[in-house]
Amino acid sequence: MNSVVNNDVFRRTYSITAEQNEHTSLTFAFRCHDNNPANHTIDQEGLFYTVPSEDYKRYLHKAINTEFSAQVKVFAESCIMIRKPALEMIDYIRNSDLNRPVARAIFYGHTGAGKTMSLCHVLHYCSKENWLIVHVPWPAKWNKRNREIAVSPFKEGRIDLPLDAAEWLLHFRTQNTDLLKELTCQFSYTWSKRESTESGTPLIDIVDFGLSRNKFASDCVGVLMKEVKKYACDKRVKVLVAIDGVNGLYSQCALKTEEKENVLIENVSLVRTFRKLLNTDWSNGFVVCTVDINASHYSTRENHTPRYLLGKQGFEVMDPFIPVQVPIYTDKEIYSCLCYYSDRNWIQHPNGKTDEGLKEIIFLSNHNPYTLARVCSSR
Repeated sequence: MNSVVNNDVFRRTYSITAEQNEHTSLTFAFRCHDNNPANHTIDQEGLFYTVPSEDYKRYLHKAINTEFSAQVKVFAESCIMIRKPALEMIDYIRNSDLNRPVARAIFYGHTGAGKTMSLCHVLHYCSKENWLIVHVPWPAKWNKRNREIAVSPFKEGRIDLPLDAAEWLLHFRTQNTDLLKELTCQFSYTWSKRESTESGTPLIDIVDFGLSRNKFASDCVGVLMKEVKKYACDKRVKVLVAIDGVNGLYSQCALKTEEKENVLIENVSLVRTFRKLLNTDWSNGFVVCTVDINASHYSTRENHTPRYLLGKQGFEVMDPFIPVQVPIYTDKEIYSCLCYYSDRNWIQHPNGKTDEGLKEIIFLSNHNPYTLARVCSSR
């Protein structure tokens, strides 16, 4: 556990006024005025940059958790802290040899340390560099009970998730609208006796078909990923695969058929499709994932390391990969975050801005970003 910051360090960071109740004026610089993630460097570590509203709605709206989404509404802006793990990952992507089989990298760390936000920083970077984005926000939800399931019309024993597939297609279209209009099908596909897609059809038409005919939505996802991999290998487009909680693709499945039979996770169409993207049989892309305890079955939540959470099967698929640990906040980062929260009036209780109040917040949060946000919202 990080120790509570002593008075000397705390007073060097904050300017304490002589007002009654020892109110503290938070004067620590916390904003970065360069909002292009391609320009961020280690010199800006700990600063918040603003994601333009249009970029947030297009690329990150589905990538964040409900708590951060609530903050965005309250703060009337979307800001991401520039942290070393994200900068390190962006550097790996920038310097990767795209002619070789795709490299895989994994963010890992304790719950609430900021793995998802680091992934968001990477997503924003690649989107601004005109990469095609294949983003899977939280595949673990496909393993839960009470999902609408259907038997695949094409593969015996395969289980489709029509509504989840349609939801993902809409997300995929939102993030890649311009590229999907430019790229066309390289193969022909027959959906039924009356419905087919000819080669040369814009890929966005397949997305729209899956949205209008949910019965085929899962198969449309598979077709799109096949086409995307082919385009990547042909050097037509660079592809970022970003999966938050990739261990959810290898977790125990709680789905049951109408006959109350257990469904194996490998028989879920969406899971099979996105597992294929983790293989190294394609190039001109990069795979960035997170592993998260909450994406695993409740019986396997004792450790936050990739080897444990992925399990034997998942680890063998991902190995070798680049591990990037996301730690809890440093002193510099937590000071910056407190200044930001104060600026946005997230710390509302008067005592929350005093010298003693701020030290109490730091102690209660234990430098954990998620816990810090929760503590500050009640101060």
